[in-house]
Amino acid sequence: MSAYSHGGKVAALLLAVATSIGFAVPAATAAPAAKSATATTAATADWAGNEKNPYGGTDYYIDAENGKDTNAGTSADAAWQNLTKANETTFQPGDRILLKSGSTWHKQQLWPKGSGSDGKPITITAYGDSDARPYIATDGNVVQPFDSGVGGRSPHKNPDTVGLTGAIVLRNQQYWEINNVELSNDNDFDTDITAQDGNIWDGISVSINADKFPEGTAAADTVMHHFRINDVYVHNTDAGAQWQSIYAAGVDFQVFGSKTVTDYAEHGYYFDDVRIENNTFKNVDLNAIQFGFNWMGKDGGYTDETGKYHEGWEDYWVRSRDLYSRNLYIGHNYMESIGQGAVQVGHTKDAVIEYNEINGFLARYTEVSCALYMWASADSVMRYNEVYNGPAGQYDGTPWDLEYTNFNVTYEYNYSHDNKAGWMAYMGNSGNSIARYNLSINDNGVLLKNMLSTNYSPTYIANNVLVYDASKGGHFHDEVLKDTVYFLNNVFYNTATDQPTQWSRKEGALDKAVFSNNDFYEAGGKQSDTQPADKNGLEVDPKFAGFSGGTDTPAGKLADVTPKFKLADDSPLIDAGRYNAHLGTADMFGTQLYYGDAPDIGIAETKKGEQVKNPVDNDPIEQEGKDTRTNLALGATVTASSTHPQLPGSAKYLVDGNDATRWAAADDATYPITLDLDFGKDITFDEVDLKEFIDGETPARVAQYSFYTWDASANDGKGDWTKIYTSAADAGIGTLAKVNLDKAVTSSKLRVALDSVKPGTVWTPTMTEIQVYNGSGSASHKPAVSVVNAEFNTKDTATLPEYTVKLDGDTLSSIRWIGSEGNVLGSLDAKDYTVADGADADTKTVKIAADFLADKDPGSYGLQFEFASGATRKVALDVVSKDVTVPDTTAPVFKGVEDVTLDYGADFDPLAGVTATDDVDGDVTAGIKVEGTVDTKKAGDYTITYTVSDKAGNEAKATRKVTVKPEAKPEPQPVDKTKLNQAIATAEAYKEADYTAESWSAFAEALKTAKKVAADENASAEQVKTALAALQDAEGKLVRKSDNGGTDNGGKPTKPTTPTTPNKPAAKPAAKPTTGDKTQQQSGLSKTGASVEAAAFAALALAAVAGAAFAVRKRRETR
Repeated sequence: MSAYSHGGKVAALLLAVATSIGFAVPAATAAPAAKSATATTAATADWAGNEKNPYGGTDYYIDAENGKDTNAGTSADAAWQNLTKANETTFQPGDRILLKSGSTWHKQQLWPKGSGSDGKPITITAYGDSDARPYIATDGNVVQPFDSGVGGRSPHKNPDTVGLTGAIVLRNQQYWEINNVELSNDNDFDTDITAQDGNIWDGISVSINADKFPEGTAAADTVMHHFRINDVYVHNTDAGAQWQSIYAAGVDFQVFGSKTVTDYAEHGYYFDDVRIENNTFKNVDLNAIQFGFNWMGKDGGYTDETGKYHEGWEDYWVRSRDLYSRNLYIGHNYMESIGQGAVQVGHTKDAVIEYNEINGFLARYTEVSCALYMWASADSVMRYNEVYNGPAGQYDGTPWDLEYTNFNVTYEYNYSHDNKAGWMAYMGNSGNSIARYNLSINDNGVLLKNMLSTNYSPTYIANNVLVYDASKGGHFHDEVLKDTVYFLNNVFYNTATDQPTQWSRKEGALDKAVFSNNDFYEAGGKQSDTQPADKNGLEVDPKFAGFSGGTDTPAGKLADVTPKFKLADDSPLIDAGRYNAHLGTADMFGTQLYYGDAPDIGIAETKKGEQVKNPVDNDPIEQEGKDTRTNLALGATVTASSTHPQLPGSAKYLVDGNDATRWAAADDATYPITLDLDFGKDITFDEVDLKEFIDGETPARVAQYSFYTWDASANDGKGDWTKIYTSAADAGIGTLAKVNLDKAVTSSKLRVALDSVKPGTVWTPTMTEIQVYNGSGSASHKPAVSVVNAEFNTKDTATLPEYTVKLDGDTLSSIRWIGSEGNVLGSLDAKDYTVADGADADTKTVKIAADFLADKDPGSYGLQFEFASGATRKVALDVVSKDVTVPDTTAPVFKGVEDVTLDYGADFDPLAGVTATDDVDGDVTAGIKVEGTVDTKKAGDYTITYTVSDKAGNEAKATRKVTVKPEAKPEPQPVDKTKLNQAIATAEAYKEADYTAESWSAFAEALKTAKKVAADENASAEQVKTALAALQDAEGKLVRKSDNGGTDNGGKPTKPTTPTTPNKPAAKPAAKPTTGDKTQQQSGLSKTGASVEAAAFAALALAAVAGAAFAVRKRRETR
């Protein structure tokens, strides 16, 4: 990471919103006045910690220079020194952790414990008289969040350490406020981490760890409330330049759970009420702010209530299980040189993201991202943000991104400029996505990038002004729109004078786009040949109030530049737009919609004419571009020869008229896969349209297909299928294949047979719609082109691509060359192909010349045959460069897969020592795949299966038996019974006749138990200890009989004399042993039961001594 001066100043962070230009700022989120301060210092030393605690809690002080960890920490004069003191403390609601301004803590992390409460948050802030913020420089001294798999894209998260990677950490804690601190987390500012080394270094890491809640915790108690992060400066946090299935950020809120999401309760595990504002981020990886992403295990995919199927990675489960974080505000933050995307918000609803400035993103990241976007989120708005200095050469790379699984997410009133990858990425799989009243200048890449999936409902792109230089950028759109997108009231302003706008890169890219009331202005005066149709569109100079053209971006920030794009009084765009409810209620400057006869085109509404206070859409754009013909297939009964088990009954979706639903074949389906439509009656039709499901993870799969009709009279009246059409071998379906039949047919049933898939396709086909029409309006001539050979090998030029053309009375007029991306690149000259007569006068054989193809790079191309009637037919043509060699049919050979026996608990790597070699490809060890696992802490036999394939597809398989031995049990250690045996020997010297029956009974029982334990070879040490204690206790409670039949000492037990020789008791214990009696002193049992005489003697002696002492003291007191 590039070096950064700790004391360096950062430019003003907040966007001044001048009332003179008419911006409307909602009162609740109005921009505060900017302070005069640098990133590392405050405007004054008037820190919050210098004021009285407003919450009534205890203040704890930490001073790196003058504190001591032996201090109480509760006053500035008795501050702690190190952050570890706070980490060891559980704070209470209303407490504050006050960090001394100007102090620095290196290689330390702050993870205080405890949570605040509603109205009494716990606060981390500054105190003292220095202008410099307290600085926690953690220097990468944090735990790794992974326990295995480091070095790849998907290392396994360690439930114990994940989320603990920040300079400041909170886990499963709530009601916290953090402000006025400086943070960094990088062990070397001058060196950027590029490898997937497992290091994740955050500024502030706040996490919910579902695995760390006590079992039985209610879902409501897993919701973490109220976080405030403001006036924090984060710089130099580092992370790898490649994806590791986790985010790192200056401020990082994430949710973790090691189990599948369905293993956790619904309606929980999310953040609520979070504000992140007025912060500065510089040289931060991966994100400046990352919020809300939930890393629980994805489910296996399912079909929602609309019939749309979801893969687990689409994260629709966040919506269906109500796991959205909510009530988020991100505003007035400045971000510079951000490694990946600057602001990434996922799995969140009810968010407002506004007035943020992003100066440079994707600065140190090799994979896809965008500057500011939401993923799998809902009911949120991003507005008045400014993004610039984005990179080129990125698959996404745009400032904005209409992402997957978003519902009711809006971009409005934003300004982006000088981003080389383009303006807006568009993924699809969303509902009611809107981009309106945004200004883009010199985002000279692909203006609208991607679109990988169908939507729940259409997308609206309205009243934007896009100023670009077509000579420096790419196409307007680079893929094929998968679903309806409405473009209305936009200004497309191409400043290039020598290059008209290139509207699409692939054929049919904008077929699902509806353009209405847009202005297509080409500064060069020439409209593009590929400009989309717009019956109400304009092609005029918009006459902006402060911008008259040129390729330079106007100087200034959002508030300075956007007023230049209001309309001059004589602009032709005034009242030239159309109303739609998705325009909202106000323009970029707060002017209510609309004035005059219609809304204006562009970002500003001019107050000309009467205000229409309650506009009504009497001409819905949603009715345009729709096929008004009757789809005869709607409601037909569909029977599929194969259906994927995750989509049971999904064949019905092929005739529901909804592109968002789909059918898929099972993974083990055999070809042809048949889809039989039963109309219930005879119908006549001459057109069949097919649509495949295609998204970012699902390419087009079908290569060839055929149609059959049912002939009830065939097969002796039993009925049979009759083929009526077969496509070219590589025709494919893609997003739409429209097939006009040679003539109309009548039948009660239609069979669509999917005959084959494209080379290299792994999975089976999946389709969204089959549509059937009559009266397609096709030409009276219906020529057909079929493939004889569609491959040209540059190393075998004798074999030419060959096609058979059925003219049907038409005339072949030209052949055009289609590039690898589907766009027409030019026409073939007469020398580039030959035409010869076929089997009859209506049939021609066309061969493509080797000289035309010799300089083509290997790849998949195509030809478009054009006929005099206007009909066109497309076919595939592949250029390859391969040696003609003998096919490789020999599979690789394994070594090192012999059976093995392991000790219990031993380490075992199934790939250790295993290799595979192929006779053609050489060492193919890297391609070995392993199935099966071995638990070395569970004895038994395991089977490991190894597979590997060579480049020719020859597969080798080997199985290996792994035996885990039982755990070796330690030999039991002998138990020491010496003391117990001695005690038993001593106890046996007692005579029952000398003691009361009651005391002797307990004693005898204890002795009996002790003997039993002593004789038990398996008795444990604990049993021996217990038996000895019980015997000693019973002995101590023996009560001796008196000579007259009563008891001695008023009933107190008297210790009998113990014999000097074990197991040989004296004939008669002495009745009155003296204090010098050796026999009594050597007893192995407790010393209880002293004689009355001895006790009396001792008592008299003590009394005498005490009396003498008392007399002496009295004499002293009377002196």
